[in-house]
This record gives sequence, C-alpha cells and structure tokens, in this order.
Amino acid sequence: MDPLQSAVHPMYKIMPNETPEALARKVFIRCCTTIASTVLLFLDFAHLFRDEYRFIWRAPINLIKCIYISSRYLILLFQTCVQFMGNKLLIRPICHSANSVIVTTHMYKIPISGTVCFCWTSAQTGVMVSSLTLLEVILMLRVYALHGKSHNIGVTFICSLTFGVSCNVVSLVTTLREMNVDDACVARHTPGGVFVFGASCISQQLLIWGLTFRGWWSFLQTMNDAGQRISQVMVRDGTWVLIGVCATMSITIPYSVYIDQVTHVLFSIVIPLFSISTCRLIINMQCLNGQVSSTNSQELTSIEVTGTVSQISQTSLV
Repeated sequence: MDPLQSAVHPMYKIMPNETPEALARKVFIRCCTTIASTVLLFLDFAHLFRDEYRFIWRAPINLIKCIYISSRYLILLFQTCVQFMGNKLLIRPICHSANSVIVTTHMYKIPISGTVCFCWTSAQTGVMVSSLTLLEVILMLRVYALHGKSHNIGVTFICSLTFGVSCNVVSLVTTLREMNVDDACVARHTPGGVFVFGASCISQQLLIWGLTFRGWWSFLQTMNDAGQRISQVMVRDGTWVLIGVCATMSITIPYSVYIDQVTHVLFSIVIPLFSISTCRLIINMQCLNGQVSSTNSQELTSIEVTGTVSQISQTSLV
C-alpha cells in the first residue's frame, strides 16, 4: 500500500482484491471513454465554430460570453489534459496470466497511488460540479428573461442555485472522504453523498423546467409570433436537458448500487455532455435572435408581450 495514502485521508484506502486482468480492463475502458468524449468535444467545437465566431467572439464581453468560454475552452483544456497527461497507454502483451497493460503515467501504474487517485478523483469531481453549475446558470438566465426579469423568479433562482451548489459540494466532499477504491482507482461501493447529489440535480432541473413551462403557458395566448418561437425553443431545450440529467442520474446511480461501479467512466461522459449542452443552449438562442431579427420589426432583445406590461428581455443573452 502506498505510504502516502494515509496522508490523504485515513478512510481513502486502496484494497487490492481483484485480478490484474480485471483491473487492466477497467483502466482500458477508462482510457477509451476519455478518448471518445474528447473527440466528441472537438467535433462539437468544430461544428459550432462558425456560429461561435459570429455570436460569441464578435460580441462584447459579458456574463454569457464568459460562461460560454469557460464551458467550452476550460472544459476542453481539462479533458485534453486528462487524455494526454493521465490516459496515455502503452499496450504490450507480457503473458496470459499477468496484466497485459503497461502504462506510462501515474493513472495507469497499477496499483495506482492513493495520492494520485485522490487528486484525480477530486479534480474530476470539481470540474463536474463546475460544468453542471454553468449549465444551470444558463438555464436560469433564460427562464428569468422569459418571466420579464421578475424579482420573485430571480430571488427563487438565486436561493435555489446557492442551496443546490452547497448540497453538491458538501455531498461530493463527503463522498470523497468515504470512498474506498481498488487498485484501478474505481470505487468499491456507492457512498451516500452520491444520492444527495443526484437528488439535488434532478430537483434543480425540475424547478427550472417547471418555471419554463409556466412562463410559456402563461404567455402562449398573448405573445406575438417571435415571442412564441422564443418560448418554444426554451421549452424544447429545457426539456432535453431535463431528460438528459434525470436519465443520467436515475440510471448510473442504481446501476452502481445493484450492478457495478461506473466511476471510471462517469466523469468522462458527464463533463463533456454538460459542456456541450451549455454551449448549444447559448448558440441556439443567438441563432434564434438572428432569425427573428431578420423577419420581425422588433428584436429578440426586447420583444413586447401583447396585452401586458412585461417584456421578454434577452439582453443578457446578446
């Protein structure tokens, strides 16, 4: 056992009970998943680059631009570093009964150091929470604008976001402290903090979607054509995010409890999906802005709601 493990945390132990072949298989799956998710990020970046240049790089610096750049480039940089600094494999067949994977970095020197495993898991956890928070902020800003920058909606979202982030941080810190891992840095059981994290994520998405649907339904009969198109896009995008987040949490957590652990692939799947979702939400609204502005006398940044004093103000998204 690595003598540095006890310096990390007394409960964060590596228990070598599995065969070398099983550990090597987990390592290889983690490598393949990271490669696939990194490629997916680069493909999405290339696909959206023209719109990104038009709507992001040519726009003045504001909150939305900072969120986009953070979600796109910081996540892309992190994923690339994980790939090229932590996931480089050198595969050599040694013998049939031994580990056939010889690795060149710390994350693939089985048994993996407890200190390295703890640092890697902590970094992945922190980036996952950050990318999820950026996604939630974008969804909340859109709904806040849909409700005409209502003070009550704003306070609700601020309180909800603060509470949700606090729950996520506390639950994941608790998870790191309680986690027991094997020699491949894969959890042996599902800590209780994971359930709190999953419940927090699902609750936040249900709140956002519910307020989105409420705004769309309230304004459906009074909004002009441009406003209806905006609200429809918001409901559509919010529904897809709701389905994605709820499906991820409701599938991976029970799977890890009753079938097998997924910590070696979960981060590589969830972090890129959060990043892609955030960037596409922003680009979708900007593309819609251009479409509405070219066919309507009023801009997306200030669309009046017929028969009400409220406006759907999307100034923050421009």
